[in-house]
Amino acid sequence: ETAKDFAGDVLRHVNHEPIEARPPSTLYRLRKLARRHKATCAAGAAIAATLVVATIVSTWSLILMTGAWKEARDARDAALTAQEQLMRNLEELAQSYANQERFEDARQLYENLLMSRRSQFGPADRKTLEMQFEIVLLTKQQGRSDAFSMQLTELLASMKTSLGDQDPLTLRTADELAGLKIMEF
Repeated sequence: ETAKDFAGDVLRHVNHEPIEARPPSTLYRLRKLARRHKATCAAGAAIAATLVVATIVSTWSLILMTGAWKEARDARDAALTAQEQLMRNLEELAQSYANQERFEDARQLYENLLMSRRSQFGPADRKTLEMQFEIVLLTKQQGRSDAFSMQLTELLASMKTSLGDQDPLTLRTADELAGLKIMEF
């Protein structure tokens, strides 16, 4: 408008302030603000860059960790499957020993399997109790009726607590004990 206004615009331009000759755009105002506050803007940009880099690194680490976790889970599952197969094979071998009347070999194998199973699944696990029942039956087949009666009584109490009174394995154990008691009379 006037020479004074023009001179004011020149001074504002030199001091990195918005000029008044035209309406300043947002980008123009931001550039002027950045020039006036260089240190503050540089610190803000550094913080923003650090956050972006940290986000990228965290995301990449998460992707790598997820892949490693999946691999570890798959390896664990494969190991558990192999272990279960080994346990089944050893059970079949123990049963084969029992069928061949190699009772001591069968008993030893069942007891080793039982220790492994107890440590993995606990004493109240159904399969653990089934193995205990097989061991007790081996005691009977070896002709040790005094030990058989005591072991069967203890096992029946465990089964009633863990599986309940009406469970087929509990009922089978109770039948064995009842048969033994009848034989004793």
